[in-house]
Amino acid sequence: MNASGGPERERQDDDSQSIFAAGALWSYVRSLRGELTPAERREVLAQLFYDGIQRVPYLYRFFTLLSLSVAIASFGLLTDSTAVVIGAMLVAPLMTPIQATAASLVMGWEKRQLQSMLLVGIAASWCVALSFGFGLLAPDRGVLPAEIISRTSPTLLDLGIALAAGAAGAYTLVRKESSAIPGVAVAVALVPPLAVVGLTLENNEPHLAAGALLLFVTNFVAIIFAASLILLITGFAPQALLQRNWRLVRRGVITSIVGVIIISIPLAIHTTQVIDEARADHAVEHAVNIWRDDDSSFDVSDVRVDGDDIEIDLVGPGEPPRINDLTQLIADELGKDVVVNVRWIQRNETLLD
Repeated sequence: MNASGGPERERQDDDSQSIFAAGALWSYVRSLRGELTPAERREVLAQLFYDGIQRVPYLYRFFTLLSLSVAIASFGLLTDSTAVVIGAMLVAPLMTPIQATAASLVMGWEKRQLQSMLLVGIAASWCVALSFGFGLLAPDRGVLPAEIISRTSPTLLDLGIALAAGAAGAYTLVRKESSAIPGVAVAVALVPPLAVVGLTLENNEPHLAAGALLLFVTNFVAIIFAASLILLITGFAPQALLQRNWRLVRRGVITSIVGVIIISIPLAIHTTQVIDEARADHAVEHAVNIWRDDDSSFDVSDVRVDGDDIEIDLVGPGEPPRINDLTQLIADELGKDVVVNVRWIQRNETLLD
């Protein structure tokens, strides 16, 4: 009986197969782009990792810019200014540690990977806390601005944007396409969702905060996955290092794939809800147009659909058509019973029941 076999021998065979697979993958990668030179690789790493005496000055600059970007984003969100929010995206430095996480994954550097993820976690917590404080200082606006609401219900489209932005960011990093950096910064949008988390928590809207946090996590996971693939394809990791650390690299890539799959579940649910709401809005508008019978003297100023409750603002002279007829039309369009409330406003702005 052979005593040298067993699980240990099988594990060695698996490692050999993994190394062979890494070599085959690397040969294919090199045929696409070729390996980065040592000088190019050192230049990229110098932009991502700050060790020794460089660490404290880097962290000081990082949190200074991060705090300023949170301030800009918070005030832009509160004033409902798209241009100001875009400015916050350009200032935010949060992309660097996320790219460092992807680079560590590709190189098989577990310690640096954990350090980079820890920095992202601390930075994200600081963004939420700081924006919460700005929310306390801001006057109560009653209704939350559209810039805030738009970041509380992410869909699969946001995942697609994050994947493309993460790939573009990694490609820009290794190919030095400096002209594309501002576009990548705007597309990624890391700080605004975190600012929304803090502002909505301060406004006692935890469900909206959860949606904004989901958007940030979507961006974070998608960027790491897409960036790691681009770094592999562009030959960022040396062949010898990739083969030596292939098990760690493989585990990291698989983990990022699983992360994308997991995050896709709530995004798919949100996407379905958005589609259903859009269909309901269209059906209600169609029923209202039939109900008006093309009477141009009446204008529908607003239609709000909230489950089975529907509110319609109607502006026009005289009395509108029968409300019961409208209720039946909408019920037929949606295929369910609904409660319809019509607010009729005369041309002279007098509100009638």
